[in-house]
Amino acid sequence: LAHPGIEVEDTLSAVLKWGYGAIGAVTASTACHPGLDLSIEVSGDAGTAVLANGRIEFWRFSVEQPGDDSVRAGGGGEGKGGTSDPKAISCAGHREQIRILCESIRAGAPQPGFVDGAEACKAVSIVEAIYKSARSLKAEPISQDP
Repeated sequence: LAHPGIEVEDTLSAVLKWGYGAIGAVTASTACHPGLDLSIEVSGDAGTAVLANGRIEFWRFSVEQPGDDSVRAGGGGEGKGGTSDPKAISCAGHREQIRILCESIRAGAPQPGFVDGAEACKAVSIVEAIYKSARSLKAEPISQDP
């Protein structure tokens, strides 16, 4: 929409529905000015959690649990990503995955945080279903085959 000539989309909006009835919305863009923080929001009838730039910004549930206060104290974030400038997208996540892959190879076994091919295929299946839905203009199932 705002970056002609690039080989990828600069805007995405999709609605996902899980088999048990939950609904989720995914919106991503590098075409917004000035751009907002990278965030994930999970809301339901029992509570809400918001993660922005790797930091817990909001954590409230109808039934408080031991440790909720320490979760709300949170950790540090990384600042804005590529919401208005695709060149500003950090490669830190890729670096971390490569580091974990190397540790897994050295140890001869998957290490905490390791994303194997089957797990990565789940994300690709979601993207493929979104593309298919955009072409067919109807809801499309997400493939369960890795």
